[in-house]
Amino acid sequence: RFSLSAPVARPASFGSDRRVEFVDAAKLGQHLLLRSWRDGDWFVPLGMESKKKVSDFFVDEKIPLAQKRSVPILESDGSVVWICGRRLDDRFKITSETKSVVRLEYNPTSSHQ
Repeated sequence: RFSLSAPVARPASFGSDRRVEFVDAAKLGQHLLLRSWRDGDWFVPLGMESKKKVSDFFVDEKIPLAQKRSVPILESDGSVVWICGRRLDDRFKITSETKSVVRLEYNPTSSHQ
């Protein structure tokens, strides 16, 4: 299950719940899509400045090949926003310039994620 809440107040602090992320609403495009991983997908992992292939991220996270396609990816106008429950794309993070925040929540139905 996946849910969006927009707009929400800027969080006073960020918790360690990997199922919840907050993003800058202005950086999201018009079209959001929840989908599975595709060959060639890339993103900029939160805290990094350069892009990384999602497949390489999965290897680093020790996600078995059989599970790769079951990890949901939130896409906005062709860009990966969030590897749900795993890592946010740095380009969508909240900054001091953020005026409106969107709360993303992913509740996996299986214990694999």
